[in-house]
Amino acid sequence: MQMGFDKALVIGNGESRKSFNLEELKQGYFTIGCNALYRDFKPHILVSVDKDMINEIIGREYEGVLLKRTYDYVFEYRGYLIKDLKMTSGATAIDIALGLGFKEIDLIGFDLDKTGIYLGTKNYDEQSNADAFKRDILKVKEKAEKLNATIREIRYLCK
Repeated sequence: MQMGFDKALVIGNGESRKSFNLEELKQGYFTIGCNALYRDFKPHILVSVDKDMINEIIGREYEGVLLKRTYDYVFEYRGYLIKDLKMTSGATAIDIALGLGFKEIDLIGFDLDKTGIYLGTKNYDEQSNADAFKRDILKVKEKAEKLNATIREIRYLCK
């Protein structure tokens, strides 16, 4: 158990995320979100590796925990040091969950298509970075395997 939770939930910004009640899920998971998620929800940790998005988040005086790409390419959270593998925000968020010691990591909102909740808004151009994420997720899955961790995608919440 890490941070008082057994499992981490990494939250992407794909359209499928709309079917989930994030506040409800936050009760059972340590939540790690990506980029503009902060516009609608405050996860335990927000991750961004994009300079313009980081500036937006800081400019809005976000009061949650923001882990952002730095010049030394290391993320630090409560004494945990996690090397930045220079991947997309989504893959980096999963890697941070692994770095914090979570063995069970669930994913929502990673649709791997060209859609997204925030496409066309500030700092989100008309194309998602699904192709880069597909490449990066392979690195993260390989690392998870070595750590005996499980990563699973949840598309729909079953009651």
